[in-house]
Amino acid sequence: MIFSSGARVGSFEIVRPLGAGGMGAVYLAHDARLNRDVAIKVLPDPVAADPDRLARFTREAQALAAFSHPHIAHVYGLEELNGTAALVMEYVPGQTLEAMLAGGRSLPLADVIAVARQIAEGLEAAHDKGIVHRDLKPANVMVTAEGRIKILDFGLAKTFDTGNGSDPANSPTVLSPAATVHGVILGTAAYMSPEQARGRQVDRRSDIWAFGVVLWEMLTGRRPFGGETVTDTLAAIVREEPPWSELPADTPEAVRRLLRRCLDKDPHLRLRDIGEARITLQQPEAATSGPSPQPAGRRRPSVRETLAWALAAVGLLFGLGQVLLRPPAIGAAPTMTFDVDTAPGTHLRLLERPAIDISPDGRTIAFTATSGDDVQIFVRRRDEAVATAVPVHLERQVRQGGDLAFSPDGKYMAVTDGIGVAKIPLDGGPPVRLAQVLSGTRGIAWADDHTIVYSPAPRSGLMAVDSNGGQARQLTTVSPEQGERTHRWPAALPGGKAILFTVGSLNSPDSYDDASIDALVLATGERKRVFTGASFARYAPGGKLILAKGPSLYAVDFDPETLTVSGSPTLVIPRVATDPNTGAAHVAVAQDGTLIYVDGGQSAGQRQLTWVDRTGAAHPIDLRTDIFNDPAISPDGTRAAVLVGPIGHGDIWIYDFRQTTFARLTTDGRSATPVWSADGRSVYYSSIDTPGRRTRVYRRSADGSGEPAEVASTNLRAYLGSVLRDGSAAIGAANEWTGSFHVVRIPLGGSQPIQTLTEPQTQAYAPSVSPDEKWIAYSSEESGRREVYVQPLSGTAHWLVSTNGGEEPHWARDGRTLYYRVDDQLMAVPVQPGATFAAARPTLFLRGLYDLQSETGLSYVPDPTSDRFLMIRLAADASTLAAAHFRIVLNWASHLATGR
Repeated sequence: MIFSSGARVGSFEIVRPLGAGGMGAVYLAHDARLNRDVAIKVLPDPVAADPDRLARFTREAQALAAFSHPHIAHVYGLEELNGTAALVMEYVPGQTLEAMLAGGRSLPLADVIAVARQIAEGLEAAHDKGIVHRDLKPANVMVTAEGRIKILDFGLAKTFDTGNGSDPANSPTVLSPAATVHGVILGTAAYMSPEQARGRQVDRRSDIWAFGVVLWEMLTGRRPFGGETVTDTLAAIVREEPPWSELPADTPEAVRRLLRRCLDKDPHLRLRDIGEARITLQQPEAATSGPSPQPAGRRRPSVRETLAWALAAVGLLFGLGQVLLRPPAIGAAPTMTFDVDTAPGTHLRLLERPAIDISPDGRTIAFTATSGDDVQIFVRRRDEAVATAVPVHLERQVRQGGDLAFSPDGKYMAVTDGIGVAKIPLDGGPPVRLAQVLSGTRGIAWADDHTIVYSPAPRSGLMAVDSNGGQARQLTTVSPEQGERTHRWPAALPGGKAILFTVGSLNSPDSYDDASIDALVLATGERKRVFTGASFARYAPGGKLILAKGPSLYAVDFDPETLTVSGSPTLVIPRVATDPNTGAAHVAVAQDGTLIYVDGGQSAGQRQLTWVDRTGAAHPIDLRTDIFNDPAISPDGTRAAVLVGPIGHGDIWIYDFRQTTFARLTTDGRSATPVWSADGRSVYYSSIDTPGRRTRVYRRSADGSGEPAEVASTNLRAYLGSVLRDGSAAIGAANEWTGSFHVVRIPLGGSQPIQTLTEPQTQAYAPSVSPDEKWIAYSSEESGRREVYVQPLSGTAHWLVSTNGGEEPHWARDGRTLYYRVDDQLMAVPVQPGATFAAARPTLFLRGLYDLQSETGLSYVPDPTSDRFLMIRLAADASTLAAAHFRIVLNWASHLATGR
């Protein structure tokens, strides 16, 4: 529909047209209700007339409307105007960056830095919210008369169809929602990343590529990749290198390095976070003109050549230290960073535990990596060009990977594999078993006095065993009375005096934002609080403590003799790969000061909802990634309730499979364990008030109407598993805020007391009621490890169902099969209906479940209307699943010493 100037459309008066294109016609209008000027984008007919696309567009608009940033044009809402769908947005006066660059004009360096920095700030804020632009280009950047920029059309590219045309700068912008899933090309050709050009999945790294292209164009007045047609341009993007010699001679070296990082064709090697670009552009050297130390157009060194120089530098520093009989001075030389590849065909395993370690002398790096379906330990020595696999195969290593720790002399490694602790000679020979552990170890360290310290289970204290063999002994005991939930991630201090470790809080059972770092004196058993508010710590020579806080790495002054810190933490690396679900950080420090880490951020824990059929084929739901937990499908199979955020620290959202809408249901930030009512009209959930030591159970209409109704309240920490069909009671898991969980019956809407259904002294959780409401399946540690049991809903006799470990039981829709998880395996148990419980032997159903290792979180649920499963999987982005390289940093502390 075309609007004429002066026309009144709803409460808007059309002032004049602003432009038109593949994303629809845009008008300047005046909003009479709020007395402000707005921009109205009228959707093209192919979008407005397509219910699926319109639903997708509505969802994108809702996400954008809830997001505000000074460098992103705000979306006010989606309205129907005279029968036409239209997006109402902030009106930004000024000119587009495209107009400023028209005719091959470039910008002065100071203006380039100012504009690029603002673009990076806007992208960083959006990426942190999980929003990807997908179509960043000069035409989508407005510049005001004051020099402030606003990015337009953020995230809307997912909604539109491609058109025809051959101008690469104005080529088809977007396709249908299904395009992303099927790999159809999105984006404007001249600014597409290589993976976009190949029709592969798009993430924030494609925005980073487009940012690099825009930065290049501002500097040179030309795009780095061109061609007469779209096809020619895409071919150049995929195959050709940018013409580096065309950069102005006075381009600062910092900007050249940034461009190389942004325009790396391999997304695994590309700049991992636009925040790093923002930090670079804020530095004075980024705006200082001057010739580059490296001639323009010079061949870029290969990763192998870079590694050789890096290792040579480490060797030189170490050699000088040996001559002078003292360790190298940390911070005495400029910081140098090198990216190092893993073994060919492998990727680092970034789940649950740190994937990398470095020997005390800095000569050898070890890492766990996937090779096909296998997980192996690899080592890479300073004098070797490639990594080699350690010639051992530990039990269950295929499914779990393990913790790593070098011996003080660097000749051995201590590892865990879900069965035990083993010592491995790196020059060959069989592993030596030292201790047995439960599944789910959380860290290992090797002290100078031959003590190997490890965390044997997610909720345990620390254990120790002599590296030469002997009986394992308890080092620390978790104190629920002191608010402790777990001791993990031990790190040895020099001299064998003490161990650092992380103390997880009961107040945040699935978060490490308020975890603490303690020190344990090995000789006396004395414990001392070192730092509060970090999830992971490692000691660095020169009196520094390296701390992981959220996605960032900090350093603080630390005295290893008094075990005290002083001063305030200083940012070292803004984005380090972490697993926020376990508190692990992928970082290690050698005694010679060499630091290694995996680039990343909080996204390492990002998950996606995925349908998995009986064959194991996965079909991801086209929904943004997030920290998903506890999926629950409505009885008619049309909707799913899912917790977004850590358990008890997030909110419940409803995803409609038909309308592809995703709407928030709760807003208290304390929600957990959604359960549908039998009629599918309502959702029950727990609201966990940790400071007040109280759980309230609410029922709310699934469409979000009305207010939540409180139906139960208890002074226990309680999570729901099932709600009986008549709504009279919920079956859940509870504890007294400390100690073990037990299965309970929670009356709803009345004053009856909560009934305990399992032994309070035995850990029991994740209850699931059978469709006929005769049986409860649950996980318990009654036997000393997690197994699945079944008992009558109204009785206490119980039967062991699993045979080799098990948790997360769920009943099939007909009640004739009971499913449960063992690590990443889904097991199936045929059940004979009748007055007494009878079950056959479990069999492997399929592999590929995501092991949350949580007593309260669920990672899958059967579809009540089909034979498929809705599962929580790690997001497909390589930064969340794995990385093909890590980084070596020499003299990382030098910028701390100079105050930079």
